[in-house]
Amino acid sequence: MGAKTFNLNETDLRAGMSAFWNESLSVKPYGGGLCWTMPVMMPDGVQVVLRAKEITPGKVILSDGGDTLSWLTMRGLQAENGGFIEELLQERCEFFGFRIRGASLEKVLSLPLPPEEIQIFAEGLASVAHLIYRQDRVVQEDSVAVAQIEGALYANKVKFVRRKEIPISQKRRVSVDFYFEAAERERIIKTFDQKSRQLDVVDLWARRWSLLKKSHERMDMAMVYDERVFQAVGEVRELAEELSVPCVPAQRVEDLGDFLHAA
Repeated sequence: MGAKTFNLNETDLRAGMSAFWNESLSVKPYGGGLCWTMPVMMPDGVQVVLRAKEITPGKVILSDGGDTLSWLTMRGLQAENGGFIEELLQERCEFFGFRIRGASLEKVLSLPLPPEEIQIFAEGLASVAHLIYRQDRVVQEDSVAVAQIEGALYANKVKFVRRKEIPISQKRRVSVDFYFEAAERERIIKTFDQKSRQLDVVDLWARRWSLLKKSHERMDMAMVYDERVFQAVGEVRELAEELSVPCVPAQRVEDLGDFLHAA
């Protein structure tokens, strides 16, 4: 067996991979703590780099140093602008157990450090970076659904908020397309006019609406889709029926009737 190759048996496999991981691990002092590479890659093939620093006796903050969100921003994805990508980012943070502070993704661990938690953190960073493939790269014209809804609300003299963030827990918020109040109830409208990842958006909103109803009992929702570009119409209508909410095409937004009136 060569120094960097091994035969296909359990002993050689363990020895060969352990040697490779040990040789590829680069550790350096960094800002009063340590900085090191992980055997995990970003979508462009660059290794994930972690930083760790003891913040209080027995407590260490593990961070990506802002690399991941900066990597996404440089490639045109603004995760903080609300909508589908931001919601996916929040889900990743909850699933992998880290938080967003400024531009950094972080996690607080106790000493002695558990190696499996460090590996999971690195895998989580790579998962966030892969959100780059979830964005709609097609530049769209002004949304027909948005324009039709705005026109109807203005005509009915309804005061509304565009892209309002609504809390669903102490840490999580959901961005909705339209928000207004009517008859002592909250009302929101979700538009479906994406040109890609349409089924993902429908599935995501099935979960979002369930969480919203639990935290906002006096809230009603309507769905509006642009039938020119949104092909998953059957799925949207099925979801609307399941949730007992009105669902109309943007080209017939007036079919929402009293939902669009403040009184």
